[in-house]
Order: sequence, then structure tokens, then C-alpha cells
Amino acid sequence: MNEDCNYASRGILGGNLVRRLLELRRDIRCVDNIPRGKSTNLKGLPVDIVYVVLRQYDQALEAVGGADADYHLAARVGSINFLHGSNKTELETMQSNLTIDINLFRACREVGVKMMVYTSSVSVYPCIDSRD
Repeated sequence: MNEDCNYASRGILGGNLVRRLLELRRDIRCVDNIPRGKSTNLKGLPVDIVYVVLRQYDQALEAVGGADADYHLAARVGSINFLHGSNKTELETMQSNLTIDINLFRACREVGVKMMVYTSSVSVYPCIDSRD
């Protein structure tokens, strides 16, 4: 199969990546969850969106399918103050994102994906109060 799989397709970065891959005449499977991204980022594009919860391994495996290349932009995101506003929120975010990463890496390995592009976020850096 000559297909690319793009996770978090409806976000700003994901939508732009989908446009670029379409310009390169790639077949794309867009994967997203429902809560965050906006469908307007993919408006008018000839793509279907598969909605899954990547924290569930069986759904991650299904999403990966037989893709040749995966573009992993999926993560629990939010403002720096939200993500690092409390130890509880920070821990929950890290656990959620690590679960997504592990599930996708494992699924890609299991089905023989040839290439994965992994992105990160400014949100991984701790919030440091410059007044200290």
C-alpha cells in the first residue's frame, strides 16, 4: 500500500501537513480524535477522517493499518499554564501522551510501517517563572 497515515489531522499542523502530502500526490488516511481539531482545517480536501482513541492499542493498530509512512502529531495539548498548572494535570498529560506514543510505535512496528515522522510540542518544557 502506498498510503500515509496522519494523526491529529484536524489540527493546524495536521491540516497543513495533509495539504502538503496531497500536493505530493500521496494517498492519505487522516486519523483524529473528536475533541480538539477543527474540521475546517480539512475543508474541501479529498480525505476521509477516521476517529479513534489512540490511547487504546486496538484502535491505534486499526488506525495504522497498512500505511507505509506515519506522521505522528497526536498528543494531549493545551496552554503551558494548563498543562503545567498542577502536578496532577502534568502527570495525566504525560501519561496520556506516552500511552499514545507507545501504542503508535508498537502498532507501526507490528504492521511494518517503513517510516514514522514524530513531532513534539513546546508543551513538553516546564513552565519556569522568570521572577524567581
